[in-house]
Amino acid sequence: MDIYEELPSNIILLRATVPEIWDEYRRKAASIFSERTRATVKLIPNSTHLLYWDYPKVIVEEIRKHW
Repeated sequence: MDIYEELPSNIILLRATVPEIWDEYRRKAASIFSERTRATVKLIPNSTHLLYWDYPKVIVEEIRKHW
């Protein structure tokens, strides 16, 4: 089920960058997300899937900036 069109465009996808072996897949997925929602995708350098554990202050700052 594709729900992208139902998502608001003012959301932000914070994207992990580690491990680099997954970069191609992440780029494709983020591109689809961005195209279909018109939302912003932001890479968080040196972060894993658990980027909120890796860089909690960065996540908090992003939430505060866009809340």
